[in-house]
Amino acid sequence: MADPRPAKAGAKKAGAKPAKRRRKPAAVPSPHRSARARWALSLTGALALGLAGWLLLPRLAAALAPHLLPTVQADWSIRLLPLVLALAGWVAFNRRTDARERAANARLLEALAATRDPELKASLEEIATVRKRMDAVLARLRKRRGGRYLYQLPWYLVIGAPGSGKTTALANAGLGATAADGSVAGPLAGLAGTRNCDWWFTDRAVLIDTAGRYTTQDSRRAVDGRVWSGLLDLLKEHRPLQPANGVLLTLSLPDLAAWDEAERRNHAILIRQRLNELRVQLGLRLPVYLLLTKADLLDGFTTFFDPLDREARSQVWGLTLPAAEREEGPLPVFRDLYAGLVRRLDERLLDRLHQEPDLRRRADAFALPLRVVELEPALADIVDTVFGSEHGEETPRLRGLYLTSATQTGGALALLEPDPAAGASSYFLDRLLPDVVFPEANLAQLDRAVERARRRRSALSAVAALTLALLVGGWWLVSARGNAALLESADAGAAAVEAALRPLDTPPRSLARVDDADPAAILPALDALRALPLAFDSAHSWAEPALAGGLYQGARIAGPSQEAYRRALRSQFLARLALRLEERLRADWALPDQLRQTLRIYRMVGGVETMDAGALAEWVALDWQRTLPGPANEARRRALGDHLAALFAVGFAPVPPDEALVARVEEVLAQSAPPAIARPMPQPGRTELP
Repeated sequence: MADPRPAKAGAKKAGAKPAKRRRKPAAVPSPHRSARARWALSLTGALALGLAGWLLLPRLAAALAPHLLPTVQADWSIRLLPLVLALAGWVAFNRRTDARERAANARLLEALAATRDPELKASLEEIATVRKRMDAVLARLRKRRGGRYLYQLPWYLVIGAPGSGKTTALANAGLGATAADGSVAGPLAGLAGTRNCDWWFTDRAVLIDTAGRYTTQDSRRAVDGRVWSGLLDLLKEHRPLQPANGVLLTLSLPDLAAWDEAERRNHAILIRQRLNELRVQLGLRLPVYLLLTKADLLDGFTTFFDPLDREARSQVWGLTLPAAEREEGPLPVFRDLYAGLVRRLDERLLDRLHQEPDLRRRADAFALPLRVVELEPALADIVDTVFGSEHGEETPRLRGLYLTSATQTGGALALLEPDPAAGASSYFLDRLLPDVVFPEANLAQLDRAVERARRRRSALSAVAALTLALLVGGWWLVSARGNAALLESADAGAAAVEAALRPLDTPPRSLARVDDADPAAILPALDALRALPLAFDSAHSWAEPALAGGLYQGARIAGPSQEAYRRALRSQFLARLALRLEERLRADWALPDQLRQTLRIYRMVGGVETMDAGALAEWVALDWQRTLPGPANEARRRALGDHLAALFAVGFAPVPPDEALVARVEEVLAQSAPPAIARPMPQPGRTELP
């Protein structure tokens, strides 16, 4: 018999006509993947933007609002404001983008729904129906379960061929389940069928009963394939962390008995394809529980188990594979466990025959172990085809195989009809889900490819986090050492300033009274004050990166250092310049031109005339050439010039002029000047004497 497995790619049958190339069905869009990637990538940008704002906020405050700089540097909540705003913008941007994408997708679906392709239109309509039912399910779960309603209950997919007993098994499993519409699920008579998807709720799980055509896809392949893929995408979208917890796969024993080898193999290949699609799209390797339904239609089943009470009928009949998987696949384990199942059935047979007085029913009960043995080759073929490993590829995981029976109608497979007097009841279903399936809700594994990708991402994230931690730790270490050095430098500078000021504050001299005009006397103290950290030359309104990181101590140093230098420039340096100007006014009476220029500079220092920095600097430079002559004093003159420039930068505090001296000088200038210019030019703010 020919192998019914699909031929390898590129292989052609001899004499076969070339098939027409069919257009590949359009895939259903799954925007949730790109949306999650956008959220993650934009989060990185938002964090980078917030960190940049945290670092640059002091500089912006210094440039735009210097009066707020101390508050910004001292208050961490203000420093964190850019990060909070960046995160708020990140959330707002992504939510708005999500809303726009949903609207665009809705418009796209409406446009596609109007297409002339009936298959595409039908699949889109059915996907919309499934989505609406999913939304209703989520709303109900949210109402019943609260915050973590999506993950409080495990979710199971129920798949299988049409008429394989999926819905009937769920309705008779004794779960007290309710359907998505809120109605209580009762026993179903016959094969009602599921149109697309039904959600069954219990206190312990959510069961998704899928239409049988989603599994076989033999009626409208393109439509059913799209809807099946769309259902998996919906699960991935709404439960990204755990789309599902397991799969209940139903296989009807009447169908299994009716198939020939080729039909059985083809059906197994279809099931394997659906399970592989589950694994690939959900990124999970889910445990599969194979339910052999309609076991009551086996020869002798009802007669054999008729004496069982309700408690005995609720037990589990089947086999559960070990949790540790073998490299050779599940087939050898299945054969061993199935042989044990048959052996236990044989052990019970003798007692059952002794209990049954009716010869006709005794013969019927005797047939059941034979029928169960006859199922073994077909079941082994199913297990090997669906769950066997080929070329080391990832395979579905068979967790167990169980024979079940719910209430059925129609003829039996037995040669003898079941006794009409026997009561209708389910067999081996009541404990299967609560005792076997639901306790293993956490048994799902990541697909190997997904797991490798996740491990790579985790490794990269760990490396990035470690690198960031090392960088931040190194930054803090450098910052701590730099700030410690800054404090030590400030202490050393303060000691140097104290030593330089001591000669000026030793009786009879006092810093509170300037009684000499020698600029060189104050030069060591000015140099020491200027050399203080952040006093003038190194003064700036932000922390250098090497000193930042929350450890910056410059704010504690800058204010006192700058204030001390500014006060010394005004109270000591400028006061000596004023005394020097007064000395020149008294000494230059015989030189009217120089006297007139000195008087003008003196009025500037006293705040009477508008300050002309160039004129003052020129006069002071010439005077220092006289008082500190020669190349030996070049460095001192340059240093005094730097302090004069600093005085211009920090601003003058006018020195009250000696009015008597000014009047005497004006009188001298009036006597020595020609008649046309005997009187001085009127000055703003001054009243001319008559």
